[in-house]
Amino acid sequence: MFNIVTYALVTNGAGSWLANGFRVAYRVTLCRKGANGELIESEPSDRLIVSNTSGSSGYVTIGFIDSQMMAPDTFFRYYRSTQVANGTDPSEELFLVAEL
Repeated sequence: MFNIVTYALVTNGAGSWLANGFRVAYRVTLCRKGANGELIESEPSDRLIVSNTSGSSGYVTIGFIDSQMMAPDTFFRYYRSTQVANGTDPSEELFLVAEL
């Protein structure tokens, strides 16, 4: 496994969805298209658990390492679990939530 995620922050503002007192798990993959248009996807990153203890609902901002070794057409897929109460282990079943 690899870990390209460097940090995750819970911030408040418009579009807040992570309830106070809850947590989620994330994994990230690196993707690109091959010469024939086929999807090439890396193994998932290490699991990152983000807990919201801010006092109100918030959204998650994730930072990652952008290496010179990545091809220019590389994109990221972000997978996330459902919310669970803090102190509970989030599910290993993750859902694709973004492709950037």
